[in-house]
Amino acid sequence: MTSKAHFEAGVSLERGFRHLVVSFLPPKLLRIINFLGYRGVRNIAFAELNKTAFELPGIYSIISELVLIGYWIYIETHGCFGPKNVTFFEKLIEKKLEVYPNVFINELFEKIQ
Repeated sequence: MTSKAHFEAGVSLERGFRHLVVSFLPPKLLRIINFLGYRGVRNIAFAELNKTAFELPGIYSIISELVLIGYWIYIETHGCFGPKNVTFFEKLIEKKLEVYPNVFINELFEKIQ
């Protein structure tokens, strides 16, 4: 059962990352990629990456968290695509505080809320 969950996490990470990368390709290159059968839909990308980061176990969960952190901190901010996703970071901090409850950031997070 654990092997199936890890396999599903890996496939979900790959699908999410592929959709995210393809969604940023220029239009001329996107025509070629679409001809090959690959599509890039950001909604699917975020659904897959969030599922991997928050619901599935293993190393793929951590990699998915890093991909999402990199996207929301660097690409979204420097590309001026939209507002910052504060809810993602709050959810991520709460998840990590459940795993590591004795870190000092717990006190800081409680003061902010």
